[in-house]
Amino acid sequence: MEAEQVRHILATSNGRAFKLVIAGGKTYDTPHPDYVHIHPSQRYLTVFTSDKGWQYDVVDLEHVCSIEGLGYAEFAGSKV
Repeated sequence: MEAEQVRHILATSNGRAFKLVIAGGKTYDTPHPDYVHIHPSQRYLTVFTSDKGWQYDVVDLEHVCSIEGLGYAEFAGSKV
């Protein structure tokens, strides 16, 4: 998935939760768009996995298979 697609989802989500699906089947349930940040290189995402903000994973955008959630069906099955 490309950074611009993720940026669009984050900007238009209106605070709604969504799920990132990563190659290999791993998923991240994100309760709010603020839990995901695009790295300045636009190659990686930082996905915060704790409400306290001190636990996070760095995900290569090439490994994001889809983003599922309210109104995001158009991004399901995006290229890996």
